[in-house]
Amino acid sequence: MARTSSLSADMHPGDHSQSGSASIELKTSMLVPELHSEDFPLSDSIDTMQALILELGRRTKVKLINSKGDLIDFLDVRLNGKNINFFPDGLATRLQSGDQVLVRLIAIGGG
Repeated sequence: MARTSSLSADMHPGDHSQSGSASIELKTSMLVPELHSEDFPLSDSIDTMQALILELGRRTKVKLINSKGDLIDFLDVRLNGKNINFFPDGLATRLQSGDQVLVRLIAIGGG
């Protein structure tokens, strides 16, 4: 079950989001440290899907993007309900205020 959460960006004095208070809704099945609210603020350093996935990986200490720059197997990433692989720019797709992002690890069977 996906847990609704968001990630607070490491913002420093003088940092500004792209449009003042631009944010996305982030849902994830991963336990991510420093979750504070349902809004994830966009910033100059986190403005694409790739930057968001890299930040999630950094905070969870899980490599979510492989050495080829592709998502790891068993990771489902959706932007506004659509799989990120179906966007023309893929992980380079820019995030916009109000976007809904789902990032979840897909459970696999085993003994």
